[in-house]
Amino acid sequence: MPEEEELLEVLAKRTGCNYLSDLREKSFQRHAVRAALELSQEAYSASQWRDAAGYLLHLTDLPPTGEAARALLQGWEATQTSEN
Repeated sequence: MPEEEELLEVLAKRTGCNYLSDLREKSFQRHAVRAALELSQEAYSASQWRDAAGYLLHLTDLPPTGEAARALLQGWEATQTSEN
């Protein structure tokens, strides 16, 4: 079975980032969060969702579950939408 791509790698590709570290830049962050929310939660492990939320949102404490990670991403995206 071929190795599956990590969630952060998929997000980097979908947002046109050359490097994973680009995902943390404001210019890519919003697009990366939106791209993550377009993906099925079941497509990636809870650990990958936790890591992605932590990385994209600059968190020091990771959410306890994949569901919590996704909820944080949804909440962050909602605040960005309401600011515009």
